[in-house]
Amino acid sequence: MAICSTRDFSSGCNEYSTIHPEEKSLVEQIAIFQKSKEIVCLNGSIPFNVVFSNPSLKLIIINKTSIPHLNIKALLKMEKITPVYLNGYIEPFNNFPKTLGDGPFILTFSPDLVKYFNARNYKYTNDNGLTKVIYIKYTIACFKFLIKDCLRKMRTELYTIGS
Repeated sequence: MAICSTRDFSSGCNEYSTIHPEEKSLVEQIAIFQKSKEIVCLNGSIPFNVVFSNPSLKLIIINKTSIPHLNIKALLKMEKITPVYLNGYIEPFNNFPKTLGDGPFILTFSPDLVKYFNARNYKYTNDNGLTKVIYIKYTIACFKFLIKDCLRKMRTELYTIGS
């Protein structure tokens, strides 16, 4: 589920271009961060590219979970960049996601994003698409994570017993 459709961020009136970093070479990614005035991205590995940015970069980070990303906060402080953080998630269950990278995540067009778009008179579609199917898939993903975690712990315990 997308936070908002690609056309919402990249339509001509919204002043953004959508890029897919995984499809770009390192040199292309560095150039994007050096030339951009403003970057909007999900919290994860993408914001680490600020090491290549110009000092006046305006960085907007959309949080995909309530788990704080301490590494990026330390890096941004060293780079003297003060990002704008917007929450773009919901977390139906306590203790999920377990980590910043593992998920599962449900991204939504949150009140923070609505305020951000409205303050800039950006056009957007406010269709969260949060259906029962999304919640069922999320629940299954949480169960899968619990099962994998349980099996990992059992394997570690068996290894310890056998040593």
